Amino acid sequence: MRGVFYSQSGDFLHWHTHLSARLPNLDLEDHQHTMDPEAVDYALVWNAPPGFYQQYPNLRAVLSMAAGVDHILSDPSLPDSVPVLRLTDAGMADQIAEYVALGALVHIRGMLGYLDQQRRQIWQSNENRQAQATTVGILGPGTLGRRAAERLIALGFHVLGWARQPRLASFEVHTGPGGFERVVEQSDILVCLLPLTKETRGVLNARVFERMPPNGFLINCARGAHLVLDDLRSALNSGQLQGALLDVFPEEPLPDGHWLWSHPQVMITPHVAARTMVDDACRQIADNLVNLAMGHNLTGQVERTKGY
Repeated sequence: MRGVFYSQSGDFLHWHTHLSARLPNLDLEDHQHTMDPEAVDYALVWNAPPGFYQQYPNLRAVLSMAAGVDHILSDPSLPDSVPVLRLTDAGMADQIAEYVALGALVHIRGMLGYLDQQRRQIWQSNENRQAQATTVGILGPGTLGRRAAERLIALGFHVLGWARQPRLASFEVHTGPGGFERVVEQSDILVCLLPLTKETRGVLNARVFERMPPNGFLINCARGAHLVLDDLRSALNSGQLQGALLDVFPEEPLPDGHWLWSHPQVMITPHVAARTMVDDACRQIADNLVNLAMGHNLTGQVERTKGY
């Protein structure tokens, strides 16, 4: 089978080396050097440009180089019949758990306030919250969300989850519109780990912030389009939200001069909450390529109608 590779970071040789170690007969070409588009059986991609797939008429599968697939599903040039495969975990669950735990601890220990005091050279102690008296709501308790919950529970936090459908978990998970409201209303800290779909776009908005307990905290390490930034600014300036930790943004890199760069109640990171561990990712990709070649079941296949 022949594959085409596309990644905005241009790390073809790195991925090719790791995949070749598992698939000695690997036939994978960078998109800039693909000789015969009609001979391409699969695409290994991250953030391919719109219309990318229409040049490969015989695609049998598209494989994402990370857990997210919205960058694939948003391209109308991809036929509905082509399976889309995402990575499951690939070392990302532990990283997300660490990031969420970091954000939760930043909030209850008032670290954003102390950083602001440091900039202004103010020596002053402030009240702390206790983890045991703090509820964290996780929107999207899938593989990543469950690992984050485990880490938070170990630190003493009370954790709730919300999912579109019932899920088995070691903590309380709500479903449906009513369940969403109940989780939001109890969440001192709200964590977004949802897939980006038509239904979840803009889900972090003024209505949600208003229903959270006062002085809440937001952690978004899912997708930038989940968050309505103007609503976040209003919630921060009004005091409804005390702070936010953001790893993803509608436009990346974050533009120069954007208000998020300098807001004292916001901590931002450049989409690094979880980096794909290439060796683990290549194990999953190699297994799927073997299964694809042999006509076996594929793992991590996305339900196109759901968007994840």
